Amino acid sequence: MIALVCLGIAQSPPKPARTIALPYECQHPPFRQLYEYDGGQRLGFNVHSDFCRIDAVSGQVRRFHGYGQIDEVRPAPKGRLVAMVHQSSHLVVLNDDARVQFDEDLKSDDWKEIYWTRDQSHLVLFDVDDFGTQDAAAIIDLSTKSGKTIRFDPPALVRFDANTSTIRADRVSGKNQEGLVYDLNGNLLRHVVPRTPSRNVDSANRKYSYIFRYEIGGGDISIREAANGPALFRLPEHKSLKSQVLWDNPDWNPVEDDLLLALYLSDDAANGPGEIDVFSVSQKKTLLAFPIAKSQDTPAFGWSADGKQVILCDSVCLYYPVP
Repeated sequence: MIALVCLGIAQSPPKPARTIALPYECQHPPFRQLYEYDGGQRLGFNVHSDFCRIDAVSGQVRRFHGYGQIDEVRPAPKGRLVAMVHQSSHLVVLNDDARVQFDEDLKSDDWKEIYWTRDQSHLVLFDVDDFGTQDAAAIIDLSTKSGKTIRFDPPALVRFDANTSTIRADRVSGKNQEGLVYDLNGNLLRHVVPRTPSRNVDSANRKYSYIFRYEIGGGDISIREAANGPALFRLPEHKSLKSQVLWDNPDWNPVEDDLLLALYLSDDAANGPGEIDVFSVSQKKTLLAFPIAKSQDTPAFGWSADGKQVILCDSVCLYYPVP
């Protein structure tokens, strides 16, 4: 039997090593994801229809007011561009001054995933259904500000390969099992043997792994050695003696394989208490616990780029050292 991780009594949060004040417009939770990019020099998070960009060096904050709720944000792999989707269809790309570089309503679809090409010349978006499969892919050429759409009927398991700048669609059930590979012009390049794409979420150096969950309520998360190694323990979906549920997929530390950052929120998602926890894989226990008085007041949170700090942003951004 695979043991559950020992939640126990975690160490109280240490004194923050740094504080960055936020303007009033950037102080509205809940459930904001924190994005760190440009080698840790920039922080970003969305507040309803606004995107707030923080210069982590100077503390300067800029705000972009968008087109309604922000559903997806993806900073570029290098530099300071940020792509985001508003109201499931409106694609915007911002520069470091929060000025718009691309602005287009893609319409009609529910775009939930964004990917940059390595040269940052194109964006690839996927329309994801409730079963984790994709109905369509949109390919945006940022230099010409034009786009193409590939439809998948029936839906397929679709992945973008940044190494080859290709889109692969696999249908692995039903009568028409097939694998298809497309280029960034939307052209079908070749047919391949169909396969089920990996849903592994690997630690920084691929020492550990867990299986991605598409929805809350998917059960405990099993932590394994490498992608296909033996199971070590289960990160519980519910905390014992607490009516708190694991919210979304936990985040691996960007440098150290050993650490995970996880959010637990009350079953009463508005008023009940919650907690942001730092787990150690090797010690199989919680190292740090950041209590949340009400789930509706959950701060933006994430790792620093060097993996040595946990960042929480509410009315201010606080940098906490990790033991």
